[in-house]
Amino acid sequence: MKIEKKVKCPVCESYNNKEVTIYYQNRYYCKICYENKTKESEDYKNLIKFICEIYEIDAPTGFMVTQIKNFKEQFNYTYKGMELTLDFFYNVKTNNTPEIEKGLGIIPYIYEEAKQFFIEKRNIIKNLEDINIQDVVNEINIISIKKSDRKENNYKNIAMIDINEI
Repeated sequence: MKIEKKVKCPVCESYNNKEVTIYYQNRYYCKICYENKTKESEDYKNLIKFICEIYEIDAPTGFMVTQIKNFKEQFNYTYKGMELTLDFFYNVKTNNTPEIEKGLGIIPYIYEEAKQFFIEKRNIIKNLEDINIQDVVNEINIISIKKSDRKENNYKNIAMIDINEI
């Protein structure tokens, strides 16, 4: 009888059979934790890429990397959330060019506002998917205003006053 070796997932700390886990970066992860870990890694790469694009730099400064780490640890901000916050502030809200010296300090001030903006945007897109365009086109009503319905120009009927007579 073969004894199956159990390994501990470093994220959720659950014990799983070694055969059903995924080996990644010298550790064994359960399937869900592995997917979350790779998604987070991808989001971090996208955040770095986006920062480089908007700040027009090759790599983020050490100060920026420290800010990202602090925002993640102190405020539990996600990498995707930070990327969307920067996108919201620089491309939607202000259209300003960012200054490297200031780093990413704007993130804590508008993170919740940006989050709300993208949630509402997602809901609008979802609601638009439910609408059938053909139904909307069929319900268009054309309103025409006849000339008799319009008010006549009242200035035509007013008598002219001669200033010399006064």
